[in-house]
Amino acid sequence: MSGPSKFANMPGSARLVVAVFGLLGAIELLAALGTRPAASGGVFFLLLGLAVVTSRTKLTLLRGSTLSFLTSVVLMTLMWLGTEAAVVVAMVGVVVQSSFPWKKKVPYRTVFNMGMVGTTVTLAGWGYHAIMPAEPGINDQLAAILFASFIYYVCNSIFVSLIVSLSSGSSISKIWHGSFLYTAPAFFLEGLISFGALKLASVIQFGFVAAAVPVIGLTYYSMRVYLDSLEKEKKHAAEMVALNETLERRVIERSESLRIAKELAEQASRAKSAFLANMSHELRTPLNAIIGYSEMLYEDSVAAGHEEPVSDLLRIRTAGKHLLSLINDLLDLSKIEAGRIELHLSSFDLADVLNEISSTIQPLANKNRNRLLIVAEESVPMISDRTKLCQVLINVSSNACKFTEAGTIALKVRRQTGDGGDFVLIEILDTGIGIEPELLERLFEPFVQADSSTTRKFGGTGLGLAISRKFCQLLGGEITVESAPGRGSEFKITLPVDISPDESALSDSDAGKSGKVLIGA
Repeated sequence: MSGPSKFANMPGSARLVVAVFGLLGAIELLAALGTRPAASGGVFFLLLGLAVVTSRTKLTLLRGSTLSFLTSVVLMTLMWLGTEAAVVVAMVGVVVQSSFPWKKKVPYRTVFNMGMVGTTVTLAGWGYHAIMPAEPGINDQLAAILFASFIYYVCNSIFVSLIVSLSSGSSISKIWHGSFLYTAPAFFLEGLISFGALKLASVIQFGFVAAAVPVIGLTYYSMRVYLDSLEKEKKHAAEMVALNETLERRVIERSESLRIAKELAEQASRAKSAFLANMSHELRTPLNAIIGYSEMLYEDSVAAGHEEPVSDLLRIRTAGKHLLSLINDLLDLSKIEAGRIELHLSSFDLADVLNEISSTIQPLANKNRNRLLIVAEESVPMISDRTKLCQVLINVSSNACKFTEAGTIALKVRRQTGDGGDFVLIEILDTGIGIEPELLERLFEPFVQADSSTTRKFGGTGLGLAISRKFCQLLGGEITVESAPGRGSEFKITLPVDISPDESALSDSDAGKSGKVLIGA
């Protein structure tokens, strides 16, 4: 029976019906107990036990109707011990049926069900005894119990439809037609079961029946608990399978979305690199023209003795060369990020490279009153990309000169031999401002400088060290840094002496000859 969970929430007419049935139930129970049904002895308590055991046992039939074994026990009690005993057995069974599980117990439903079943059994008992002759035969008993089953069906269906109708406001005929029209066969079947069980009990010794009922009850409940647990395990397993499928689907979807995002990011990066490369080429052409014309005008002005435009022409040339170096850095970075950059391998002596870059670094050192020291072995033959090595040394050394004032810039070169072959270690030390430890990890990232104040004071784009690290890695080596604020910085560049694909391809006698290697990411 469905309806409100609290008696106070029910409509007034429904509360009145519940109260009437509760009063009738109390009167019928007291009247039944007054006849002392327990005097029947073990048979009464056996049927009482059967009512408790079967109170929640139902079998689903066709068209949604259910077969209640409690009804069969009540009808069998009616035939065996009379109406009063059947009323007590029915009320005990319906209390157990209405009160479990305790968490879903609704008190007013228990009260209504007691009154409803007591009235129903009383009317069914009246019908049974009304047509039962003084000396009944088997056919008479069968007809009487089927008639009692019909009364039970009519009363039960009308009473339940009435309280549901009053509680929900629906039509009683609609409720009866939808819920009880096709349940009549189940009540007749319950009557037949009770008749057959009574006849079977008449030929079996009572002791056997009394012993069998608890065993059957315990077996039933054990099977019920086992089947319920099995059903729960199956449900849990099905939920886990569904959850795993959902997780797998989500993982696949997330992986696919990440793959698409990665591809889009790579496409965006390639597009950015291509844009930078194209723009760098487009900007470099007019800049070279500006620098060339400014140099020509400078030379003509000096030759003609016109001193007034000379300083302005020098500023134009210096600014143009500075801008050109920035564009070259952007072009190098775009090539590196695009994953395609060429290495031009050649045989050279590192000492010649140091002499070459010293002419570039010395003016930068003099600008901030720094002293430049180069300490190297007389000869360190190498097979590598000379241009990129020069660019790395100039980038790092120019940074050292820029961030050091009235100090010392030192380049130290040593040749080392290890398990991986011959290497050259180039140390570039300065006594400048130094770098905070937490900023060292980001120092080699593109467009990153030590801090914003450094950018404002010293300028720069933060590309030099990023390109230097990429070039060192392309040349088979690495660049690291150690620094502390106020104690200067020490950059260590480790490079293999020979990076040719075949060490025998280039020899000392081949100095000046070069090979081209295309590096792809």
